[in-house]
Amino acid sequence: MRAAFLSFLFLIMPILEIIAFIIIGGEIGIILTLLIIALTAFFGIFLLRYQGLKIISKLKEAQSQKNIPSYAVIHGFMIIIAGICLIIPGFITDSVGIILFIPFVREAIWNLIKPHIHFSMFKNGSTQKKETKKPIIELDESEFSSVDKDSPWSKN
Repeated sequence: MRAAFLSFLFLIMPILEIIAFIIIGGEIGIILTLLIIALTAFFGIFLLRYQGLKIISKLKEAQSQKNIPSYAVIHGFMIIIAGICLIIPGFITDSVGIILFIPFVREAIWNLIKPHIHFSMFKNGSTQKKETKKPIIELDESEFSSVDKDSPWSKN
């Protein structure tokens, strides 16, 4: 289902962008249309660099406090997507990019996806896990077997 949606999106987005170019270019002229596209690309590069440096400092801060930087990672990912959308020529992708650069929009998206994401941090071979509400079931050696007697690969 997701692959079909992504395929459809990659097919329909260029068509929608061309339609937007034609409509907006017809209204404001080709020179102004191209100028807006170029400015949003430079704006995207600038914001990506500025916001990216802020995200790196937040990641370092979370690491120094021995916290799992899930918030900073997701916000950083959204900023990268926003910057890429602004750099790609097009009015629809520019709109998505500008919307993703708005902090409260990223916060709303974070609140929607936070319950569905689990982060772990690996340090020196050990895992630092965030508290989850899922039960953890531990088994003793007597409660499981590593050899399946019905398996065709087991030695009889």
